[in-house]
Amino acid sequence: MNRILNHLRANTVAYLALFVALGGTSYAAFSLPAGSVGTRQLKNHSITPIKFDSGKIGAYVRAWAVIQDGTKVIAARPRARVVSWDPSFAAGVVSWGSAITRACFPVSSAGRDFVETATLPGVGQSADIHYQVYNNAGQFDPTAVTTYIAVLCPEP
Repeated sequence: MNRILNHLRANTVAYLALFVALGGTSYAAFSLPAGSVGTRQLKNHSITPIKFDSGKIGAYVRAWAVIQDGTKVIAARPRARVVSWDPSFAAGVVSWGSAITRACFPVSSAGRDFVETATLPGVGQSADIHYQVYNNAGQFDPTAVTTYIAVLCPEP
């Protein structure tokens, strides 16, 4: 019993801070209406590059695309297009038109039930990213999924 009292005395401030933090988070979660924080509340350029410590940021997003059903680019920056799509292998090629250096690397996601791979082909520079969608069983899955691809590059 003595050990418990000593522990509580030594950590009173820590426990108080924990309960205040959890209480504030719980209050915000239950009192804010759904969808009340959106693009109107989040301002562009509120975090300027000068606020970033370049020693802690390893890369920036050079290009990104959202591809639906393997063939339709529904959003991208800069403008992207699907160069090819093979439904039998659930594989495709997306291009932004300008060369991407080998220092950059692609990352991709296809949702909770799918595995997505993306690669930058060949050596040197290429304007294309190859991607492929698998289901959780490791099989090619050409079903309708939304694919998210981003190209990350080191700071210029």
